[in-house]
Amino acid sequence: MGESLQVLAAQIEILVGLLTPNSAQPRSAQTQAILAQALLQLLDELRQHRALLLGLGTDWHRFYEFESHFSTLNHFRVLLGQWALNAAPGGGARPALVDFELQAWRLLAAGALLLDVHEQVRQVKAPDQVGGGYSWWRNCRAHLLSGLGGRRAR
Repeated sequence: MGESLQVLAAQIEILVGLLTPNSAQPRSAQTQAILAQALLQLLDELRQHRALLLGLGTDWHRFYEFESHFSTLNHFRVLLGQWALNAAPGGGARPALVDFELQAWRLLAAGALLLDVHEQVRQVKAPDQVGGGYSWWRNCRAHLLSGLGGRRAR
């Protein structure tokens, strides 16, 4: 999952570079075709990322963050498809850099949050796996009670 997010981030950086206004490079049919191709490449990477998400186990699907990332991904895919159609040769429209960056950052942030939550949950072990958090507490309680002579504190 992390590697897939890195691939998406790299592709997004390329597109941000293409969308950043550059007065030295006027918009030409060639630059428009390059932009349209880059948008389609990102769309393909998003499809692959979506397939990866769908293939993850239930330990990923149970998180709220999974649904958030998945819906953000689907929303970004729809927008990206529209932008790619508009940027195709003959269309000549470019997505606004601000709009593109906003959606791209949302996608990457939701993915990073999902990855972080999953890693945190994996690191936290259930009490019986750690040697029994419950049994530790029971031993501690027994020790405290033995110090009181077996009497319960009131």
